[in-house]
Amino acid sequence: MSPQVSLKPEMNTLRTDRFRFFVFVKKRADMTMEEFDRYWLEVHSKVFLKFIAGKEGLLKYEQLHVNQVEKARLKSIGVPVLDYDGVGLFDVDSFEKFAALLDEGYIRDVVPDEEKFILREESVVVRAKIASIVDCDEDLLIAAQMASAGSPYLKLPTNLRKDRSRMLFTFNVMEGVDLSQVWLRDHANVVKATPLGQSIIKYEQLHPTEPVSGFTDNHDAELPHWDGVALIDVPSFNLFKDPVSKRMLAEDEAKWQAPGTLSMLPIDVATIIDVDVAPAYEASLLLGKL
Repeated sequence: MSPQVSLKPEMNTLRTDRFRFFVFVKKRADMTMEEFDRYWLEVHSKVFLKFIAGKEGLLKYEQLHVNQVEKARLKSIGVPVLDYDGVGLFDVDSFEKFAALLDEGYIRDVVPDEEKFILREESVVVRAKIASIVDCDEDLLIAAQMASAGSPYLKLPTNLRKDRSRMLFTFNVMEGVDLSQVWLRDHANVVKATPLGQSIIKYEQLHPTEPVSGFTDNHDAELPHWDGVALIDVPSFNLFKDPVSKRMLAEDEAKWQAPGTLSMLPIDVATIIDVDVAPAYEASLLLGKL
């Protein structure tokens, strides 16, 4: 059954209750993609969880692992694909509070483990405001599914989700374009009106609050420039192939997007921390015992 999508333009607003950090990372050259993905998911997630336990300010932590099959398909048809091996996603209640978490304990306990699998000097950070355009996640329902041994859903904290495929987009805009109008309002409603839009589980726009920065103080690092980042979750990557949706989106994007700047990254999602889902998950376990 397809999610029911609201077409109300007034839903397209920037959130004030949370903000987002993205960390785009590259793997160490001496690791295979399989080794990188496995270490990040199975080892580093536990290191980070131990560090963050008992601390406040982090609302969500997801690992975005690149789907190598879909990446190869996109490249084979000439679609620009971002040159990163993964993305860390962190939702926080304030940038300042999260920055305070990256203290001496983080440097002592987490950084040495990061250096075992990523090139910190080539990683970049995006700080952004979040606009939730479509959100058909039903936390309690998902949590109940998670509690089932045969569920296709994630088992927190170290499995890739099987209930969705995510596409990450980056782009720049033409000079003088007001993103709060053409992207947040107009284009968002075009997306929802496409055949693709009828199958969207979650669609978020990320509006950067400052230029992309380096993860370290490497002044020689070449930093990208992105005016916007978008995430669209659907049940299958095949839905992005729909010709009608592609035509509708391309026609609208041509009005405001800088030509040749749209890039994509196909993602498999691992949700490590989610304060919205976790309480419902715990409740579902209790219900299962009644």
